[in-house]
Amino acid sequence: MTLFTTFFIALIASMLLVPLLIRWSGQLHLMDVPDARKVHVGSIPRSGGVAIVVGAALPVLLFLPTCPQYSAAPLAFSAIWRAKHFALCVAGGDKLLLGVLAGGFVIAVFGFLDDRRGLSYRWKFFGQLLAVGCALVGGLRIHEAPFFGIDAVPEVVSYPLTALFLLGVTNAINFSDGLDGLAGGISLLTLSAIAWLGYQADGIGVALTALAIMGGICGFLRYNNYPAVVFMGDTGSQFLGFVTAALGLLLTQQVNPTLNPAILLLLFGLPILDTLVVMTWRIRRGESPFLPDRNHFHHRMLEFGFYHYEAVSIIYLTQAALVCAGLLLKYESDLLIVSVWIAFSIFVLLFFRWARVSGWRMHRPNPPGVFVERRNRVLRRLAWLPEASARTTEYALGLFMVAAAFVPASIDRTFGTTALVCALIFGLALLFPDGVRHNIRRMASYLAAVCAVYALSVLASAPWVPSWAANTFLVVIAATLVLAIRLTRREEFRTTPLDLLIFGFVMGALVLTQSSDGPFARYEHLGDAVVRLAVLFYGGEFLYSKGARYQAGLSWLACLSLVVLAVRGLSPV
Repeated sequence: MTLFTTFFIALIASMLLVPLLIRWSGQLHLMDVPDARKVHVGSIPRSGGVAIVVGAALPVLLFLPTCPQYSAAPLAFSAIWRAKHFALCVAGGDKLLLGVLAGGFVIAVFGFLDDRRGLSYRWKFFGQLLAVGCALVGGLRIHEAPFFGIDAVPEVVSYPLTALFLLGVTNAINFSDGLDGLAGGISLLTLSAIAWLGYQADGIGVALTALAIMGGICGFLRYNNYPAVVFMGDTGSQFLGFVTAALGLLLTQQVNPTLNPAILLLLFGLPILDTLVVMTWRIRRGESPFLPDRNHFHHRMLEFGFYHYEAVSIIYLTQAALVCAGLLLKYESDLLIVSVWIAFSIFVLLFFRWARVSGWRMHRPNPPGVFVERRNRVLRRLAWLPEASARTTEYALGLFMVAAAFVPASIDRTFGTTALVCALIFGLALLFPDGVRHNIRRMASYLAAVCAVYALSVLASAPWVPSWAANTFLVVIAATLVLAIRLTRREEFRTTPLDLLIFGFVMGALVLTQSSDGPFARYEHLGDAVVRLAVLFYGGEFLYSKGARYQAGLSWLACLSLVVLAVRGLSPV
């Protein structure tokens, strides 16, 4: 459960930090002013990267210092105890991962300074070199490389090659941060593969760190989808690029050397190709390869008439296909993997060439002043249905959590104590003004959802509970939620490319857990848990986006479910 706890701590922390950082962006001088190469037209906070970094750091600091086994430590352990074990990490040879994390911290600091003051490219490059130096001092380097066979890469080649890879991917992810949700989604897909492969090879440190960053990204992406209300800035994009690249090297060079290191070419294939093409184009024009412009793949897709969300979704699907190819070919030959990437690159370049020469456009713009209604007109005629579907969703979600508290045959004291702490957060909300109270209740409701899913998916059910009841109830909730979303105006709640990512991860969890073998075979209820969490979290996001009048019922019922779990867990048997 440590890995799942890691993800959810980072997710909730990031989700709560983003609104606060948006509010403070003016005082922190973290505002992104539009210019000729950017697609947004107004000043937007670029403080989201801070939320990603802090959200990811919290679970890493909680769980990683319990080395050398990386086992989960109780939260009540003292800071002195954790400091001692953190020192043991370094002394015990775990400084590889610590070097990566130190480099991530350094590059995040320089990214923050760049977002705040606008550093020159020399200072940016200096910060990147410092981060790479931290990783190299920690012992991270390329020992095996494609086409070197079984021979180790000579040190005179290894160190420059490692530095070149880290710098290249860092800037490639940074360059991809040109559309709302793009850099975060690409990094999320790559990190999911790294986390899975690390877990398969018992590289718990790599899996834990990757999942922590994934949680931070997911909490941020809900605010970064088009039209974004916050950007990640260089703090986020450079941090994601560096740490993801370093974790990829750590995975293939140290945790599981049997993996073909060439799979990194597929895991980072799209941003690498984009960067190579754009820099080559700039050099041919006699310009600096680091000069910003609007020639990236995502810019060209907008020029070819793709809507913003279509461009992002297609890039997500393309990156997902490359990641899947990397997972499938992880033990294949260097020639096959490199050939797949080259074939993919040729296809992409030929498409862009054909579209530019032929003048092809995906969509033609609507005439000025013409509005196209895309909502279901038949359902909209039933004036009572939007309100009824939203209210039904509100109370159905709350009742589902309350019912889940009665399903387990027994509840241990540890889980009961956890539920009590989560319930007290609802009481804490009463001490704060409305804006802060809203965010605290939101966090507590999500915690109640996690506790309800844990009670349903992990704890043994009472004999009187039908096995089909929970899933049937959930199907009804999901159908009502889909109807409510369909009837809601787009300015209140809209589906985004992030929803496509979540759907893909849910389907992946279902496939993995239904397999008779593999790393997730023993987690037979994981797929059900992921689906239940997705429905509950989407329902919460929908209701909280509609305003305060849809929060009271859900909040009180969520609190009641936590109280029931706490009473059952703490009551003497």
